[in-house]
Amino acid sequence: MLQDSTRRWFFPYLIRKFNLKVGVEVGVLYGDFSFCLCGELDKLYLVDSWTRKHKDNSPEQQKERVRRKLLGHSNYEIMHSTSKDAASKFDDGFFDFVYIDAAHDFDSALEDIALWFPKLKNNGILAGHDYNLEAVKRAVDSYSFSNLSVLRGDKSESWWVIKNSPLTLDRS
Repeated sequence: MLQDSTRRWFFPYLIRKFNLKVGVEVGVLYGDFSFCLCGELDKLYLVDSWTRKHKDNSPEQQKERVRRKLLGHSNYEIMHSTSKDAASKFDDGFFDFVYIDAAHDFDSALEDIALWFPKLKNNGILAGHDYNLEAVKRAVDSYSFSNLSVLRGDKSESWWVIKNSPLTLDRS
C-alpha cells in the first residue's frame, strides 16, 4: 500500500537502530502493520478488542485474517482484549516499543497513551498512527512530550517519542 509505505519501513528501521526486542501493537485490525513489526521484534503482543464488524468482516474473521497474515511467524501473541485490560497484564517498564492505532476519539487516544506509556522501558519508543486526525492530534499534543516527532508522507501520519529517564507523562 502506497499510503502506508513510510511507516512500514521507518518503524522497522527504528526498531533495528535502537535494538528494540519486545513490542505491543494496540489496535491491530487485520494485522497489516503487525506483519512488518513481527519481522523485527523478538516478541510482539497484538491487542485488539475486535468489538465491531469492519467492512462486513466479523471480529472472528478479522482475527483469522491476522493469523493468516502472520503465518510463518511464531513470535507474536494475540490478545483479544480491551486496551485497558491488556495494559493491566504487564508490569511497568516491560516494553521496548508501543504502537497505538486503536480508537481514534480524543478520550480513547488520551487513555491509551496514559495506559501504555508507563509500560515502556526508559529509551523505549511510544508511537501511534493517525496524527492527522484532530482528536488523535489533540490527545498526543495534550502531553508535554519534549521530543515528539511526526512522520509525514503517508495518508495517515504517525507520531513517536523516545521515553527518556527525565521525561514524565505530565499533561500540561
